[in-house]
Amino acid sequence: RNEVSKLAGLKSLIILNESNAECEGCASCFTNIAEVYLKLEAVDKAVQIEKLNADIEKTKFEIERSEKMLSNEKFVAKAPEKLVAEEREKLKNNKNTLALLVEKLKDLQNS
Repeated sequence: RNEVSKLAGLKSLIILNESNAECEGCASCFTNIAEVYLKLEAVDKAVQIEKLNADIEKTKFEIERSEKMLSNEKFVAKAPEKLVAEEREKLKNNKNTLALLVEKLKDLQNS
């Protein structure tokens, strides 16, 4: 815990488990292994909004790319079934990520 705080330049670090409620008035980001909450007074709101907008645009681009691939009958017919399944899974995950990012942006803009 202390090493993470030092590396990240944090004054304090609190680790929550699944039973803890979400941090009220906090910005958040998602990783493959955790959801990270930062108190807004420690974050420049405009920078966080800009980052969320960039993440939203990147995710939209990935969704469009996957949809184009999966709508291409030649790709679906000729590609290995595993590759097509992976692309469908990526599309599903990116749509879920987009919904979370949009919700977090709304929360941040309304705070």
